[in-house]
Amino acid sequence: MGLERDRHVPHAGHSTGRRGGTAGAWGLGRGLVPRHERAAPGTAEDPRSARRRGRGHPRASDRLGRGPVQRAAGRRRGRRGPLSFHLLARRPDMHLPAPTWTSSWPTGRPVGVWRLRLNALGGDPEAVLRRLTVPSEHDRARRYAFAADRHRHLAGRALVRLVLSRWQNCTPASLAIAEGPHGKPRLQDPPADGPRLHFNIGHTGPVVVAAVSEAQPVGIDVEPHTRSVDAPSLAERVLTASERDRWRSRPASCRQAALLHLWTCKEAFLKATGEGLRRAPTTVESIADGSTVVALRDAPGSSAPSSAPADEWSVRPFSATDGVLGAIVRKGTMPSPVSWVDATDIVTRSAE
Repeated sequence: MGLERDRHVPHAGHSTGRRGGTAGAWGLGRGLVPRHERAAPGTAEDPRSARRRGRGHPRASDRLGRGPVQRAAGRRRGRRGPLSFHLLARRPDMHLPAPTWTSSWPTGRPVGVWRLRLNALGGDPEAVLRRLTVPSEHDRARRYAFAADRHRHLAGRALVRLVLSRWQNCTPASLAIAEGPHGKPRLQDPPADGPRLHFNIGHTGPVVVAAVSEAQPVGIDVEPHTRSVDAPSLAERVLTASERDRWRSRPASCRQAALLHLWTCKEAFLKATGEGLRRAPTTVESIADGSTVVALRDAPGSSAPSSAPADEWSVRPFSATDGVLGAIVRKGTMPSPVSWVDATDIVTRSAE
């Protein structure tokens, strides 16, 4: 689940495939997906103008975080609402761990995070990404109304195929990726003599990340510090009572970033377990050291499902780029060190 919906507009003859869960957050391009990002200049049409013309789905943040006053104001003004309803944290006080990103292939590490910067792929990212993906993924990408969404979908799949094919000693196109019970992608028919690999995809704006884990499930999410949401309303819907108390105790100028930090940790967990929107975020509670989340647990008194106790999963927040915060969640312990790879050059070379 995410703060916004992607603009998934199928062609004639295609179903929207809307259903519960966070399928889009896993890079599948259908159902509820994490967000529709504002496109980078020159790469796609500004989605706000399209929304005024009635194209695409409403943002999930509209559904999650806006009250009747904001919606009414938005209708009167022809946009989402007056800026005063949205808190923009331009100077958050938290300092998430900033990994040292390498541009070379890692060896011998059971968990890796791979980052791709779409704005560094040149003027036609789609031409690069199509060489590392397969026709079914091209077909799915064409269902998006905006180029930026097509690029993010293809980038997530290209990253996963490139990384897993190296683990499996095969070509990226030969991998078969299927959907799990709730839409989470997985390797179909992995080799019996190879490592059991799990992966997950997240994206925001021009930043796409993929987490790959040996043996244990993994989830990842990224959000920009400056995402515009109705923070008080969203906090009521996704935070537990103790989290809200802790959040409200923060300086007003820091609450937006703090809320998004909590959200990325919870969303990464829900994506890792495969439960997505089938599990309420208020059933998961964060444990913080200062302003940074260091662990998760089932919220006291909640109806959390017994199939995935939150305290059996590890969380590691990180800074994906300047202005973009992230979190990775893995079942069991988080190995150290984790591989942090900026794959932009690797993707470019592999597509040549």
